[in-house]
Amino acid sequence: MTETDLPDWAPVPTDRWAHGMRERLAEGVPAALDEFGRHLAAFGDGLDKRRRVTKTWKKRTVRLLGADGAPELARDALRLLVTDVSGPLVSNENRDLALGFVLAVGLAGEPAAVPDLFRLAREAANLPGTAALIRDDGLAQAAFSALEDLNHTAALDALCRLHQQVDYVILREKHLAPVLIDAATRLGIPEDRRIELSVPAHGLTADHTGTFGPRGEGTIYTNVPFHAEITIEDPHTVAVTWIDDEGTRHRTTSPFSSPRGFKSTYFSHNVEVPRMHANRVSETLAAERRRLRDLPIADRWPFEEWTTLYRDHPITGAVAHGLIWEFEAADGSWTAALPLRDGFATLDGAVPPDPSDKTAVRLWHASRATPDEIEAWRARLAEAGRVQPFDQLAP
Repeated sequence: MTETDLPDWAPVPTDRWAHGMRERLAEGVPAALDEFGRHLAAFGDGLDKRRRVTKTWKKRTVRLLGADGAPELARDALRLLVTDVSGPLVSNENRDLALGFVLAVGLAGEPAAVPDLFRLAREAANLPGTAALIRDDGLAQAAFSALEDLNHTAALDALCRLHQQVDYVILREKHLAPVLIDAATRLGIPEDRRIELSVPAHGLTADHTGTFGPRGEGTIYTNVPFHAEITIEDPHTVAVTWIDDEGTRHRTTSPFSSPRGFKSTYFSHNVEVPRMHANRVSETLAAERRRLRDLPIADRWPFEEWTTLYRDHPITGAVAHGLIWEFEAADGSWTAALPLRDGFATLDGAVPPDPSDKTAVRLWHASRATPDEIEAWRARLAEAGRVQPFDQLAP
């Protein structure tokens, strides 16, 4: 089949994805796949009045995916969306067809598609480190939905990581969070476990700091005409540092008031962005203090998982670093230690062996300690100047 023989539903050559797809379709389109393509190209007709995909559209898509080569064509279409990304992912003329293919990948039910769907969601959400120049909420939402439809633990893990990483509030809370909840429910994941896996990072990095800047500079998705930093200084304190054009720095804590003259120079609506973001960070930090305080005493984690979800998490980590944890050795014994940035400190100040060879991690509890150990830890915390998110030493 030549370029001139392409089916009439083929994407118009107005973007990189379309050019790649036209080359793919030039290899030949059997009659059964022609019906599949026409159906996906008419994706807009499969939406209800609230712009939600109808069950009828999904059922027909599943039926057409039974045609020989249909799942492979959908996977190729998805792979081309995340190949050589630069500029918009897809033009408006080809949007319905692209959205149809992405959703079809989810309905095909192949877990192997998770990495490509995860990358598409990150590119479409315009997360730091991606190549797309603008955010594409429609494609991001399609990737979220496709991951849910896969109904697989790997897809749920991808949704949890996206919930941590996506910083644009409307996209995360209105479109991603409901999908994540539904996906976890379908897989029988308890609510407390879902929350543990998906604590948002709000654009902060492992050192508990996030940055704003002009034209989206920094780790937080925004565009303000000045620079600012949000820092979690301890488990109770979030600070905003405002930086003007001369490099002058002005630190504030809640309610995060801006320096005198900032609003008149940079306009109130821009100044409000870091303030609102700092409040969201504060809310999540407070929720994590409560969640860790109420963890069941029997809870434990594999070391690698604990490292990701607790010690190194941009927000949870600020809480975890103020707490004493216990690490299990191969012989079943437990060693109590405080997390450090580059290791751990035991009660006597020594750094224990690499805990990666320990089988589990659990939160230290005073109920398992002697009075002498409790007092020793109290003195050790005071000496280290460590601020606890809650009184872990109370009997």
